[in-house]
Amino acid sequence: MSDTRQLRAGVTGLVAFAGVEEETLLASAGTEPEAGSPERWAALPLVAHNTEFKRQQVQRLEAVRRAESPPGFAEIDHSSGELYRRLAELPGEVVAQDCHLTTRALIEEMWAVSDEDLCDPSPNAFLAGRQLWLQVVVRGFWHPSGHLGEYYLAHGRFEDAIGLQSRAVVTGALLSVPDPAQAMAFYNLACAQARAGEPAAGLKSLQEAIGLNPPVAGERGARRGPGPGPRRRPAGVLARLGLKGSSISKPGTTSRARPAARAPGLDHPRNRVRPTAAQVGALAAGGSSSSRRWARTTSRAGAPSRAPDPGVLRLHGERNGAKGA
Repeated sequence: MSDTRQLRAGVTGLVAFAGVEEETLLASAGTEPEAGSPERWAALPLVAHNTEFKRQQVQRLEAVRRAESPPGFAEIDHSSGELYRRLAELPGEVVAQDCHLTTRALIEEMWAVSDEDLCDPSPNAFLAGRQLWLQVVVRGFWHPSGHLGEYYLAHGRFEDAIGLQSRAVVTGALLSVPDPAQAMAFYNLACAQARAGEPAAGLKSLQEAIGLNPPVAGERGARRGPGPGPRRRPAGVLARLGLKGSSISKPGTTSRARPAARAPGLDHPRNRVRPTAAQVGALAAGGSSSSRRWARTTSRAGAPSRAPDPGVLRLHGERNGAKGA
């Protein structure tokens, strides 16, 4: 890949989207202390955790840019009372500022790294064969947006959870992000819809995710731990949809529920794909560019009830032209 400008713009747009949603949650939470625990995280420590996770990725990108080996990071135990207390004790203004600055730093480093390092994982052993840009998507978009969705769900705010993940899907389509990244957005939407009791809509979103990138349904499930994170077992998602692994190929027989109006455009031809149980866990390359077809279909089918935040690109704004490939 000789020109990665569109790739960088798409990835940084997703990172900016997650950052705006984090700041929105902090602002809506107010200044009064919010009750929480390692089992049901409050907004402030949750965003602080997201920021720490993104800061680790900033350090990795800085090291790659300097041709150095990045530091290693221990697996995070979301059920740790010590971790939760440490993050919950941080002042709200510090968490908000750190969130904004870390998101900005991640975007800047994404534009500063070379094309080769961004797309060729072979020189960097810590990537374990995964492209660097995809790791940025996971840590800068999938992980934080998954946490935010879980927060809303844990607090009974189902409309907000589905609205958030629907905006993420629309944003990915507008940015023409690569299929593996768009699959993450659809998978988060499927999980939110399943938790909110909308199995028909959730199944369609899950089919979208698998059609775009089959591994998305099982890649992280084996490492699922307690806490608010997005590491959901595929079996858990299917159970909430009233399915078993083998029945995912029969979407027409799983539920009579009316698809949610908050997920427009999900009735386009991609939903006729009937993935098998084997495909859910199979390793495969990203699918065709259906996200762009989805965007065109959405314009015909009607806009979502909550449009993408007009400030989704505000955090990186003019940096696209200043730090191109």
